[in-house]
Amino acid sequence: SAEVTVPVRISRGTCDRCGRIAGGYYAGIVQIRADERDLTPEERAEALSIAESYVAKQEEDGDREAFITEVNETDDGPDVKLSSNRLAQNVATRITDRLGGSFESYPTLVTEDGDGNEVYRVTFAVRLPRYAEGEILDPGDGDGPVLVTGVSGRLQGVRLATGDEYTSDFEEADAPDATRLGTRDDAAETTVVTVEDENAIQVLDPVTYEAKAVPNPEFVDDDADTVLAFEHGGEVHLVPET
Repeated sequence: SAEVTVPVRISRGTCDRCGRIAGGYYAGIVQIRADERDLTPEERAEALSIAESYVAKQEEDGDREAFITEVNETDDGPDVKLSSNRLAQNVATRITDRLGGSFESYPTLVTEDGDGNEVYRVTFAVRLPRYAEGEILDPGDGDGPVLVTGVSGRLQGVRLATGDEYTSDFEEADAPDATRLGTRDDAAETTVVTVEDENAIQVLDPVTYEAKAVPNPEFVDDDADTVLAFEHGGEVHLVPET
């Protein structure tokens, strides 16, 4: 046997995928906004979770070209840069499927490839519905305020005066002409003074602490000692616990 010295040359290399990520490459952008309002923190978090979990699933399934390049948080909402237009469109589709709303695409010509084909970068502008779950609205139909419980296709909610279900008209979809009064978070726990009958209940006004008779909706338990109450314009409305 003999010992032989063999020269070895080490060179650094980067795979195409890693090089694209390191270089900040992206092809599609998903802009997540809400219609005529600010996104809630929960909507921001869920939209990003949808994007991240979908892209991670594509990677697990063997798509090495699927990645999120960058997430820019703006005051209006997050901008998600993705590695392909197809990936960005699928992310936008999944966000609107889960959270409601719609999206539009806006292509921008960025270059031509080696064969002279035009290469576009596409922005997918997601607009979540005008109203969010947990908002309290007055649809202006004379039947009193509504707590929004769903925004898929049409607006769904609960009438605070009765506990009856509310659904917006078909032609209004998820954006009826309504007045914002507040949110469930504005409601405060207050004491039940007495249940007058199946239609009326006395509670303490959460602002003035005066006893007030208010409608007794179906969602209030007969033996409840406390309820959630929302005050607006001097009127008190009871709000479902969940």
